Amino acid sequence: MNKKLTVIFATMLIALSLAGLTYALWSKTLYIDGYIWTEELDWEIEDNSVTLKDDIGDDDWTCDSTMTPPLVIENITELDKDVGNTTWLLIDSDLDGDWDTLNITVNNVYPCYYQHVDFWVHNNGDVPLKIWKVIIAGNEYYENDNPIVCLDLDGDFDYDIIIRWGNSFGDQIEYCESKNMSFDFHILQPADEGDIYSFTIQLVAIQWNEYEFPANP
Repeated sequence: MNKKLTVIFATMLIALSLAGLTYALWSKTLYIDGYIWTEELDWEIEDNSVTLKDDIGDDDWTCDSTMTPPLVIENITELDKDVGNTTWLLIDSDLDGDWDTLNITVNNVYPCYYQHVDFWVHNNGDVPLKIWKVIIAGNEYYENDNPIVCLDLDGDFDYDIIIRWGNSFGDQIEYCESKNMSFDFHILQPADEGDIYSFTIQLVAIQWNEYEFPANP
């Protein structure tokens, strides 16, 4: 390029700059819409799945137990009289359409009255789950707690009942699968005459891959 052309080219660039002209790069943004569906963690106590030991025959049962550690329930035997009785009621505590609480009421019972309660839990959600804790009469118990507890149900500072949970902590329940749960209880000597004792059992489950031992936070 000769000197004259160079001067002309430089003059044109200066003129364009002074005129405020700019160069633009064409661009376009591509948008992608996505949807995420989350699964549901849900379970229920199966309706009409609750059975009692004294449903087999009419007579009461009894056992031995201790109120001081180590707590035990042992030597379970059947009596020859039908005196006490146990009734149960399923409750939907969070109004989501699933039975999640079992209410137990014992009537006309006496010290040494024994009962065993069986029921089935069904996974009606989409996620495998494990039983994380049990809530007995408002008290929380985990895998690393003692599954046998004494409770004062009438508030007189004496234990009225000893309850032994079936220790199903960590049991995995797959989608659409059901598993058997159980507990038993024994009426203790301090129980008052003429009282009706009632308590609730609730289970709390967690997704299977979040369960750790010990589970007590």
